[in-house]
Amino acid sequence: MNLASKKLALFLLAATLFAAESKAQIYVNIRPPMPRRVMMYPPAPRPGYAWIAEDWAPRGRRYAYRGGYWAKAPHRHAHYVPGRWHKHRRGYSWQRGYWR
Repeated sequence: MNLASKKLALFLLAATLFAAESKAQIYVNIRPPMPRRVMMYPPAPRPGYAWIAEDWAPRGRRYAYRGGYWAKAPHRHAHYVPGRWHKHRRGYSWQRGYWR
């Protein structure tokens, strides 16, 4: 195998592992407490940016709190739907926010 083939094989393996990991669902029995919210946030960097409120991100077998940030809207009329907790028979899971 030449070097380019090895790099391609390594890239495909990494992409496959990343895709498989991203579909994993984490359930918790008790929802983590939301840190106290600060109602003030910095001004938008430019027009067309929306404030994405605080949310939770999977970290191993737990969720980690992630603070808010500004993000560019995918198109002019897009609005952001914030994430929320879903109750399942196995516990709670976090559904990330998305653009609509």
